[in-house]
Amino acid sequence: MILKYMQEHYSTVTLKELADFFNYSERHIQRLIKESTGLTFSQNIQRRKLRQGASLLENTNLSITDISNELGYSAPENFRHAFKNRHDDKP
Repeated sequence: MILKYMQEHYSTVTLKELADFFNYSERHIQRLIKESTGLTFSQNIQRRKLRQGASLLENTNLSITDISNELGYSAPENFRHAFKNRHDDKP
């Protein structure tokens, strides 16, 4: 249920919000997420945002600014930087 909530609210969810919603401490919920996925809360959220961003880039005519806003990035440059780093790491 925690991972489903994260998937549904990836563009705005915070660790504190998630912990409060499920009535866990931030530390405990972080531990549960890491045990389930092998990734931290932040890594899971960033992965989801970048997958959605890639899909939007391929399947829409939205601008980088519109996509970054939809994904919850504070600035288009942050999305570009994260996307470039993620895709430059792949062979």
